[in-house]
Amino acid sequence: MSKELTTETMEIEKVWDKDSYNKIRKMFAPQLTNQEFGMFVGLGKSLGANPFLREIWAVKYGNSEAQIFLGRDFYRRKAQEQTEYKGHQVDAIYSNDEFKMSGGNPEHSYSLQDRGNLIGAYAIVHRSDNEPFFLTVKFEEYSTGKALWKSKPETMIKKVAEAQALRGAFQGVFAGTYDQSEEWVDEEIDKNPSQYAPLPEEVEPLRDRYPFDKTLKCPRDSHKPYLNDGSEELGKVEQDIADGILDPRYIRYFYTVTNSVWDYLADIPEQMRRLDDKTTGIDKT
Repeated sequence: MSKELTTETMEIEKVWDKDSYNKIRKMFAPQLTNQEFGMFVGLGKSLGANPFLREIWAVKYGNSEAQIFLGRDFYRRKAQEQTEYKGHQVDAIYSNDEFKMSGGNPEHSYSLQDRGNLIGAYAIVHRSDNEPFFLTVKFEEYSTGKALWKSKPETMIKKVAEAQALRGAFQGVFAGTYDQSEEWVDEEIDKNPSQYAPLPEEVEPLRDRYPFDKTLKCPRDSHKPYLNDGSEELGKVEQDIADGILDPRYIRYFYTVTNSVWDYLADIPEQMRRLDDKTTGIDKT
């Protein structure tokens, strides 16, 4: 085992130390049941995925089963670590492209001038011990028509194809995981989001006070404003936490929060408690 790999393994073990479980749960898996969180921890450890680097996180809507997501870059890195991995390709398919399968391999050609409408994507993964793993995905089955699916549709559908192909080629490694681009909401649920993922009672009154993802896909980091050391909103959030208006656990319903800011904000209630103890003459040290 190389020194580099040994160091990386030690770092991952430190990330998933039991002392970090509460912090990981609050930040990346707050709605999971104890059993689901146990599966999340087990998968993170076995894969060597670091939640603080956005390599793994979990999402749960209402009473549905939790879904565990892996970052696209982590899929790539983990695949490249497998001795059987011999490279992979991914590309988008447009209506004006020339595309056909020949002997199990795609034959794809196109002009960059006018490719027509985006209809899907494909990916092929090469292994040294088996035939190439190939699949295609249809754009209409995954596009939400919103956010990045609206502004960067080709990038998103290629991510879906790439993640599914890597997962299919290395099922023993990636079984039970998803890439965030594969997440979508059923049309009926999207029309009636309040029936899909009811908000905690503590969050409901804050709808109009903070920016809010109206699809109720919470807590999730995409499509939210960032909250960092230079954010104008930081002072308001600090004061609301100090005044008891906002529980730090629910910040991620409204903002994408940097780790340093999260640590600072999460500690405010404890700081206020200590201040109150000093004011009232109580010494608990």
